Amino acid sequence: MDESTGGAGSTAGNRATLTATSTPASAADAAVEPAQWRHGCRVDEMAEGAAMFKAAGRRIVVITIDGRLFAFDDFCPHSGGPMHRGELEGCVLTCPLHGWRFDLERQGEELHGLRPLPMYPARIADGNLEVFL
Repeated sequence: MDESTGGAGSTAGNRATLTATSTPASAADAAVEPAQWRHGCRVDEMAEGAAMFKAAGRRIVVITIDGRLFAFDDFCPHSGGPMHRGELEGCVLTCPLHGWRFDLERQGEELHGLRPLPMYPARIADGNLEVFL
């Protein structure tokens, strides 16, 4: 996905390539703040159940799988691979660089016991997608 223009993804069948829309960060996001619910985007701005935005100094990807929200860092903990370009099979997301696989249903656990993908609580409130960071 081109992070500046957004994109669309598909979860048809068992495998999908993950892409997400992007929302620019504000200057306020640069400062470290206490954890709180942060606005990501309007739900109607999500492209096929996926969104990407910056908040609290992090680039976050949020996807919807079977009506459940999953929010995680856009960078693979192994070598910084772009997780928004990863391949999604069920709830397992594979990094496009070196194939590390993360189970989103198990809090981003890497399937071989390596470093997990950082994940965050997400919710929809008043038509807005929010992530707790």
